[in-house]
Amino acid sequence: ISSTVLDPLLFKGPSSFDRRLRYVGNFSYDLPFGRGKRFLNRGGILNGVFGGYNLVWQYDVYSGNPVTPGFINSPYSYLSGVFGGIGGRPMVLGPATLRDDWQDLGGNRFNQGQQNSAICCLANFAYPAAYTWGNEGRNTFYTQRGIGASFSVRKEFPIKERARIQIRLDFQNPFKWYNWGNPTTNVDLKPSDLVAGTTNPNSSNLFGKYGTGNEATSVADGGVPMMNGTIKFTF
Repeated sequence: ISSTVLDPLLFKGPSSFDRRLRYVGNFSYDLPFGRGKRFLNRGGILNGVFGGYNLVWQYDVYSGNPVTPGFINSPYSYLSGVFGGIGGRPMVLGPATLRDDWQDLGGNRFNQGQQNSAICCLANFAYPAAYTWGNEGRNTFYTQRGIGASFSVRKEFPIKERARIQIRLDFQNPFKWYNWGNPTTNVDLKPSDLVAGTTNPNSSNLFGKYGTGNEATSVADGGVPMMNGTIKFTF
């Protein structure tokens, strides 16, 4: 196939695991309370309860990974499996990007059909003509960023010269940030209200929306907040 028929650039693009930007920051800080500190500089019960704590904080934010939008329910016929998946790509009529306020999924984020689409816009895609292929490149759409934070507070009590007790609290995702997986990127322009053979709304209504279970699985990276308390004896 000559380059005048099939653009070789359609085969080239970033890797699916391409994550161009990532920031990770952390610090350790001795809280200024208790004996020898700025506040409550005394011994006794006050020092035992409020003094000697160390705080460790970690924060990370990273850009999303690229995906290749596809299409379904086209009224046209195509060559099956043509050219390593090129035949499954739509026509791109304009730039498809994340909506400015993509985090706002609406009042019913647990119902995929009722969510606000995170992608603008479905109108920027079209079906390829019969027995042709789309001009969508490989991994051209980058999904939303991820964000995560956690902190730990601990204190050690000396018992003898070598024996110590440590109490510790770990709090993962304290701000209840939520990270979604990839949104639905199948272009479905079928005009009917129902897809044949199903009782579900046309999946064009699902473009740019997040399905159930398509969310963060790590509590440290935008999952369900979790606290752990531990007591450790060392000698």
